[in-house]
Amino acid sequence: MKWLKMYVITVISICIIICSITVVASHKAKTITTQAAFDLVDSKVPNEAKYEGYKKDQVNGTTIIYYSYNDACHIVELFHQTDDFTREIKWDKVSNIKFD
Repeated sequence: MKWLKMYVITVISICIIICSITVVASHKAKTITTQAAFDLVDSKVPNEAKYEGYKKDQVNGTTIIYYSYNDACHIVELFHQTDDFTREIKWDKVSNIKFD
C-alpha cells in the first residue's frame, strides 16, 4: 500500500512539473532582431515610399518609423522587449510589428 501511494505521488509530481514547463515555454514571446525587423519592414513598404525618419519612445519601448507614400504619412511601430528583472528595454530585440 505504501508503495502504491508513493508511486501515485511521484507520477502526479512529474505530471505537474511537465505541465508547468509546457505552459511557461508556450508563453515565451517570439522575438527577432531589430535588423531583421527593419529588413522585413523594408520588404513590406512599397518602393516608391520615402523614408522620413524614426523616433524611439523610451517610456513604451517602441520605435516608430515614418514613411510618406501617396501624399500621406504612414507609421510602422516596432515593439521591443523589456528585461523582467531590471525593466530595461532590449533595443536589439523586437517582439511585435504594427503597420499603419
